[in-house]
Amino acid sequence: NATNNGITQLMSDLLTRGAAGRTSQEIAQKVESLGGYLSPFCGRNSFGLQARCLSSDVDTFADLFAGSLLSPAFPPDEVEKQREVQLAGIRQQREQPFFIAEEALRQALFPDHPYRWTPQGSEDTAGKLTRDELAAHFKNLAVRGNAAFAVFGDITADQARPLIES
Repeated sequence: NATNNGITQLMSDLLTRGAAGRTSQEIAQKVESLGGYLSPFCGRNSFGLQARCLSSDVDTFADLFAGSLLSPAFPPDEVEKQREVQLAGIRQQREQPFFIAEEALRQALFPDHPYRWTPQGSEDTAGKLTRDELAAHFKNLAVRGNAAFAVFGDITADQARPLIES
C-alpha cells in the first residue's frame, strides 16, 4: 500500500541475510564454496528465491533454500544494511530519464492500482520500514498454498518431489 511500498523488495532481499540459525556470511560462504547461486527476487506481485547448484549439492542447497524461505531471521543489522542498499537503488533510479518516463506512464495507466508503484518503493516509504513490519509481512505472504516451485536440470521429478514436500 502507499505507506509500505517497497516492503516486499526489502523483505525478499533479507531472506538470505540470516536464516535458520545461519548468518548472512555463513549462507554466502556455503553457497560460494559449492560454486552455486542462491538469490532472492521480487516483482510487482511476487517474491521468492532462485537457486542453482550441481546435482551433487542439491541436498545442501535444498536445506539452505528451505531455511531461507521458511525461517528468515531479519537480523536488525542486516535490515539496516539492506535498507541502505535499497535507498541507494531508489536514488539511482531517480537519476535515469527512462525511469522517470516509465513512472509517469505507470501513474497514468494505473492511477488507483498498486502497479503504479515500483517494487523498491520510495525513499520515504522504504526508509521507514521496521524489522517487525518486515517479519509480519513475511508471515502474511509465506503461507501454504501461496508458493510455486520450479525445478529443472540434472534431477528427476522423483528426486525433486521429496525435497519440495519437506
